This record gives sequence, structure tokens and C-alpha cells, in this order.
Amino acid sequence: MNTNEFKAARIRKGYTQEKLSKLLGVTKSSLSRKENGLTPFNCIEVSILKEILKLTPEEIDNIFFNEKVVFKTTKNNTG
Repeated sequence: MNTNEFKAARIRKGYTQEKLSKLLGVTKSSLSRKENGLTPFNCIEVSILKEILKLTPEEIDNIFFNEKVVFKTTKNNTG
């Protein structure tokens, strides 16, 4: 998770942690842990945040799915 981008989006939209946590249905400390990358947001929370913060698909990818996955191919030596 890109914690800096999430914090920036929250602040840009004018939400405090306290206000956003109430809208999300979690405690302020839970949101703080999630915002700092200590615990992950679940799919339902990401969907709710998308609506509250009016996040674009690109912003969602950048904030929540920013890790790159690399696949290494190997030769199949089955004959």
C-alpha cells in the first residue's frame, strides 16, 4: 500500500482520520494502523473509500495495489 498517497487523498478531500473512520465504520486507531500500512484494508473498505474519497481507478491501483508482480518463466523439460 502506498501510505503517502492514501494520506494525501484523505487530506485533499478534507477528511480527518476521525471523520473518515466513522464513515468507514472503524475506530480511529484502526484507521490509523491501516493508513500507516500496519494492517491492510479489506475489499469492502477499499470499495467504501473509493466512493467516499471519489478515487479514480488509477488512484485505487496506485494506493492499494502498487506492488509489482514479476513472473519468472522456466523451461519445461518434459521431453
